[in-house]
Amino acid sequence: MPRRLPPLNAIRAFEASARKGGFVAAAADLGVTPAAVSLQIRKLEAFYEASLFRRMPSGVELTEVGGAIYAECVAALATLEATTDLVSQRDARARVVVSCINSLAHRWLAPRIGGLGRAQPEVWVELRAEADPVDVDGGGADIRITYGLHLYPHHDARPLFTDVLIPLCTPEFAARAGLDPADPRSLEDEHLIETWWSPSFWAYPSWADWFAAAGAPRTPRPASGPAANMPALAVDMALGGLGVALAQRALARVEVEAGRLIAPFSATLPMPNPYAAVTPRSARRKRRIAQILGWLRTTAELEATAPISPLSP
Repeated sequence: MPRRLPPLNAIRAFEASARKGGFVAAAADLGVTPAAVSLQIRKLEAFYEASLFRRMPSGVELTEVGGAIYAECVAALATLEATTDLVSQRDARARVVVSCINSLAHRWLAPRIGGLGRAQPEVWVELRAEADPVDVDGGGADIRITYGLHLYPHHDARPLFTDVLIPLCTPEFAARAGLDPADPRSLEDEHLIETWWSPSFWAYPSWADWFAAAGAPRTPRPASGPAANMPALAVDMALGGLGVALAQRALARVEVEAGRLIAPFSATLPMPNPYAAVTPRSARRKRRIAQILGWLRTTAELEATAPISPLSP
């Protein structure tokens, strides 16, 4: 048998009228007309087959029946309100999983994630550093940050920023190695930290590409100096004074601005492809994912246009 429940709008009008002591005050509280409140009260009185208010010149007061149900109506509305708050809080605290390729996660995204927390305090982010491919459709990630637009053809991929490669080392190493900012040929093969790029970094740049861009074309001998299998590790090795890394500016900005690393040569080399944010096509309708994507793009754009210094020893 279906439940016989009073109409919710009539309950709201009844509670407000009893609380405010009149239909006019209740109408102002609910944002409706006094006639609308009066109509809802008549509906509720018809439902209970009893008068709920005594109409007075100065307002209304509860009848015995009205007083009997008023407390129950207040409790019921409070329960509904608490349920709404519970759902709202659960929604506000829903986690958004951001999956990011390893080096970018460690050296770019993680140090900046506090900015997202300040800009979007209602968003909880779960950050994962992992290699491609990642299961975006199966709930493995709400947002995947990767290199290039080619790895996830069945999803939405938006460019975030295109990074720039610059030779970086410590000031002490530059002095010890006798690097001449005017002469890229002062960089010896033994000085170069070689990066073994991930297979997902197709068309990746090399030291030979940088020497060509610097106007001193040459192909360094392989395995002549230190090597790293991640761009972030190459930056760490440069920080350790092991040599010169052909480093991504985004990964080393903090160290360069602090003077722990310097760019002893002015020539730079743009990365062939941008970093990209990948989402399921349905994610465009999710407000929090859209907020995070907006923050990522804004942060990347501001840093891409900001100067980086110092640029020389």
